[in-house]
Amino acid sequence: MKKSCISVIIPIYNMSVWLDRCIQSIIHQTYKNLEILLINDGSTDNSKDICERYQKLDSRVILYNKENGGLSDARNFGIEQSKGEYLAFVDSDDWVEEDFFQKLIDHLEGEGADIACVGFDYIYDNKREVPAQPMKTIKMNQKQCMRQLCRNKWFTSYVWNKLYRRRVFGKIRFPFGENYEDIAIMHELIMRANYIVCSDEILYHYFMRPESIVHVKSAKNEMDNFRAYLKRLRAVDEWRWKRNVLKCCAGAAFQILFLSENQFEETEYEEVLCFWKSNAAAIRFLGIKYGLMYTFPGIYKKCLCGGN
Repeated sequence: MKKSCISVIIPIYNMSVWLDRCIQSIIHQTYKNLEILLINDGSTDNSKDICERYQKLDSRVILYNKENGGLSDARNFGIEQSKGEYLAFVDSDDWVEEDFFQKLIDHLEGEGADIACVGFDYIYDNKREVPAQPMKTIKMNQKQCMRQLCRNKWFTSYVWNKLYRRRVFGKIRFPFGENYEDIAIMHELIMRANYIVCSDEILYHYFMRPESIVHVKSAKNEMDNFRAYLKRLRAVDEWRWKRNVLKCCAGAAFQILFLSENQFEETEYEEVLCFWKSNAAAIRFLGIKYGLMYTFPGIYKKCLCGGN
């Protein structure tokens, strides 16, 4: 019986220092039926040369060179070019364990699920951090998974530690030119899935580069984060989901209105302020923390910043 093909989409922009580690971890997978799409997003270093070398070494590797359009655009391009029954995403500075795809597809097909995910860790230059994980392998229906996603604890919005049946994506695409693109679409993907299975086994290694886009504090990042959660808030319908997403929106809004040192466009600031004022009653009743955050923002800021 022929094994299902997994299309692995790897966006690449100036990642020559880490690219070998990433690609090596993919081509040496125990699950062999892979379509490995290297999307060179206008790199100006020697990333293209590295990709060409692997394309010659392994027939499963397909290189696409395109003008720079950002991470979302590169991922979307990869989806359009892919042919596999399943879709997966790996960032080009990360790497995975050799049984990453075998475990994912075993969970997905064994449980009749539409999305499978595994545990991950954060790797810094001099330390390793393991975030919260599920206590054991768990199968969830759509509503159960949405509850966990909106709680924003161990089930995260990251797209890269998961495997998806192609139909789950359908016409869903990452928002062009925006950071925190995972947050903007993960709830949509779950809403198209019947079952989601998650394992606590740590098989994906996320490299925390200090210069990566989402780790840099900027007005764009802060606005993209706020808008991504606001999009989710408008999409969910059950109050218990909305309540948790509202916490994320309120936290992002407070950062922009009271903590940020970045300069925002007047229209951006007004957009956040409008949300802050129009959701006053709901934010106040999210709990003591949020009541203090909204009613006495100055005091909350001092508590948050240690009195500075």
